[in-house]
Amino acid sequence: MTNLTNSTPPIVFISYSWTSEDHKAWVLELATNLRNSGVDIKLDRWELKGGHDTIDFMEEMVKNTLVERVLIICDSGYKEKADKRKGGVGIESQIISGKVYKDVKQEKFIPIIRERDHEGKTIVQIYLENRMYIDFSDDEYYGEKLEELLRQIFNAPELEKPPLGPPPSFIDDTKRQLPKYGNWIMFKNAILADKSTASGMFTTWTSSFISSFGDFVINKDDIEGIEPGKFAYDQIKEFTFFRDHYVEVIDFLTLYEDNIRYYEEIHQMIEKIWYFTRPKEQMSAYKDPWYEHMRFILYELFLYTIAILINYRRFDQANYLLSEPYLLNDEISRNKSQPYWEFYFYGSNLESFVNTQYQNEYKKTNNLLSPTAELIYQCATLEKYPINKLIEVETILWLRDFRWKPYSLIYANGGVLEIFSRASSKREFKNLLLLLNCSDKNEIQEKAYKSVNSREFRKVHIHYPDEFNRIINFDNLNTIGQLL
Repeated sequence: MTNLTNSTPPIVFISYSWTSEDHKAWVLELATNLRNSGVDIKLDRWELKGGHDTIDFMEEMVKNTLVERVLIICDSGYKEKADKRKGGVGIESQIISGKVYKDVKQEKFIPIIRERDHEGKTIVQIYLENRMYIDFSDDEYYGEKLEELLRQIFNAPELEKPPLGPPPSFIDDTKRQLPKYGNWIMFKNAILADKSTASGMFTTWTSSFISSFGDFVINKDDIEGIEPGKFAYDQIKEFTFFRDHYVEVIDFLTLYEDNIRYYEEIHQMIEKIWYFTRPKEQMSAYKDPWYEHMRFILYELFLYTIAILINYRRFDQANYLLSEPYLLNDEISRNKSQPYWEFYFYGSNLESFVNTQYQNEYKKTNNLLSPTAELIYQCATLEKYPINKLIEVETILWLRDFRWKPYSLIYANGGVLEIFSRASSKREFKNLLLLLNCSDKNEIQEKAYKSVNSREFRKVHIHYPDEFNRIINFDNLNTIGQLL
């Protein structure tokens, strides 16, 4: 962005032909508008007095390095004199044409189109025919073109060049690659351009993203000598790159779209990802530990999906993903209809590895209360969706159905979770009712009471009931409910 504070006004010379009184008046109006906008205009009618040499003045304006721009007002009168080298305009054109062809900074000379011929073609002198111009031929767009000219004079383009980003991930052949990076770009552009093809492009992206999961499934021949917990941990860390891409896409989609068809697509994508969390026939069921990383990955993706929907206040869409059963298929069982808590994660091998790693790193002998919570905490590296956002989601999922275990609550800092804090208003309380699948305040109170007195609460959390009550704004729920 251009900073004009205490800057020197740009000096601009206007070169034109005295074709007619109307044309002279138009040039004078343009010069006045520019000067009123902070441009130090050099115009012959303002600068020349009796006895001044007009040729010297024009040559000085064109060659002077302090003059940052030369506006060449192109009309039929100027073109005729310039092309035939007639009069002062002819001499001026000789000087300008030489500078245009020889100087590196050709942007100094800006053709201003004032007239078109009977065929609608721009009237411009020969030596400027291939130059970029600003079209002032239609007075209806004068204001728009004046802004365009001012932006060029002040080097403040309407479209700023974006910063140079890093090379795309698929250039680095040492990493697992995001599938079809172009699918994401095409979908993004289609949404921004409001194209009807955007929905189909999102389907294409989901298919390519799902295909990447195949690279994270271990083959039967590769398990010899590998410790399942460490394998799962390493795979989860490597998947972080893919997770961040997923969050980027779903965050973008949720910001711009509330159409339920996109969230139906997400629902189906989750069903298809679940397939990769299950042992294949060639591995047999007893090899289930080799899929712990896939179950954790789906668990994490589900948390981020709901966190994104809440962040953009897509409560109906979040409720859809939490209410609609998931039709799950694998090579062992077929067409299982399951609720969202099917994606809750527990893996003994992964937990054992994370716990041992914690003990070794911090020289501890005690066990972690929840190694899964520790891993969620370690992986919560996204600035936009920190650990507190995930804690909020897990608390909602738990209160909605106790079969989801909110491990991450261990890392709550004792403050009220945002969505519960906002529920002090009637509107926000209704949103909370929807997310918790409750009909009124009494049902929320009943669920909160059960949660703080449940065996799971005592088993996996260090929080005392009163601390949990504070986190979910429990003591104010009656007040909130009375606003309904």
